[in-house]
Amino acid sequence: MGRRRSARLLLAPLLVALALSASACSSLGADIAQDAEVTGNEGRDFWKRIFSKDTYSLYKPPIHQGNSGLLDEDAVERLRPGMRRDQVSYLLGKPVLPNVFRRDRWDYVYYHIPARGEKERRDMSLFFDDQDRLVRICAEDRCRS
Repeated sequence: MGRRRSARLLLAPLLVALALSASACSSLGADIAQDAEVTGNEGRDFWKRIFSKDTYSLYKPPIHQGNSGLLDEDAVERLRPGMRRDQVSYLLGKPVLPNVFRRDRWDYVYYHIPARGEKERRDMSLFFDDQDRLVRICAEDRCRS
């Protein structure tokens, strides 16, 4: 008796999904039939419509890589020359890829690939002196001291 009940519980969502997918196919078929009446090109329009990227679209998640703190303009504006490394790290976080050859430089890189639209890339370099104080800030081809 327990197996029959669990089978019914699993069968109900399956039937709902099947009904929804069948209704989507019928609406697609109605659209194609309407287009064929208007244009008179039944076969060609059918295949064009079936394989167009507008008919089926997969979910494409946005991709964020690097330091997302660069999007926070307020944190970047609060950077001031003379700040210690730990203060800068508190505001922006540590760089994702620290420069092992130049200890006096931190490079922040952010790359965003949205599902649709333009790609975005932001770069920022911070330079420190021997006392680990911020000396220069270079962001988007502009440097300030």
